[in-house]
Amino acid sequence: MIVLEMNWKSFLENLLNEFRISVPDLEKIAGISNVTFYKIISGETLKPYPSTIKKIENALGIRIDDSDPESITYSRVQNNVVAELG
Repeated sequence: MIVLEMNWKSFLENLLNEFRISVPDLEKIAGISNVTFYKIISGETLKPYPSTIKKIENALGIRIDDSDPESITYSRVQNNVVAELG
């Protein structure tokens, strides 16, 4: 399990860096609108909807635990769309 002590904005930025993908790439593979990502990255959305979280999880092959909003964690669970693209 990987622990990143941060809010959703920072967590998503770190996921993008770790998986070496851009916002547009994740938007495309996860099927999430750019408005949704903008709201998370800008801090306007403090916690994404569960459906948005599920789309990110499925796209990256991870499970996210955000029960503590200042210590969001994730673990890899399967092959992911990003790996298949590379």
